Amino acid sequence: MARRDLLKYSSLAVGAVALGASTTGCSLLGATFNPAINGWLSQIGISIGANLSADGLVNGFQGAWKKWGDGVKKLIEDAPKEYRYRETWCHDGPPVILGGTSDDLDHGDPMNDSLVACVEDGTKAVVLEAWAWQAVAMYINDLTADKEDDDLAQARRFCALSLIPCGTDPQSGEAPAGTFGYISYPAINGQVEIAWAKNTDGTRYAHITATGIPDKDGQAVAKRFDLPTAAA
Repeated sequence: MARRDLLKYSSLAVGAVALGASTTGCSLLGATFNPAINGWLSQIGISIGANLSADGLVNGFQGAWKKWGDGVKKLIEDAPKEYRYRETWCHDGPPVILGGTSDDLDHGDPMNDSLVACVEDGTKAVVLEAWAWQAVAMYINDLTADKEDDDLAQARRFCALSLIPCGTDPQSGEAPAGTFGYISYPAINGQVEIAWAKNTDGTRYAHITATGIPDKDGQAVAKRFDLPTAAA
């Protein structure tokens, strides 16, 4: 598993929560949504109704999350020094811990950082490279941006069940010439498949399909998004 091992917990809770709260669930309809911001992990966490864990990787989790402690700590202890956790978000349905890794230990880089979804009691993880979590974030925004109150809460839970990893066995690959790539992983409501390819101008777009999000005919809803070319 690429980038599976993580080193250090460093909470950026206050700034991340403030930024995430200001950008998630309130996007202007018709405006281009760019998920590549410094608070991208909090943005994803808030958008699916997850909870920020201030000490999850230090003291283990309380209550339902306590059993996750040893597995997640092991991932950290075995980590190479160039990666670290920047913050962690927990969601009980699906049971997942969302963390971020970065080569830039001081500031992070939303155009290159990876999203790590710790699953199976924290003993395993699914890693989404930047283009993949950006596609997921844009899909979530597409389903939640115009919602409020109860409708927003329901949409967030629907996104968590349908788009966030709940188990392992992801499949991924890239064309030898680097013209396209893909990743497929299980969510609670079905399978998620994300592929990227190049537009004619050389920029990239993502095509994401979630079998747990059906249209009126019961077919999986597929969406296409132009991937960010720079951080917001």
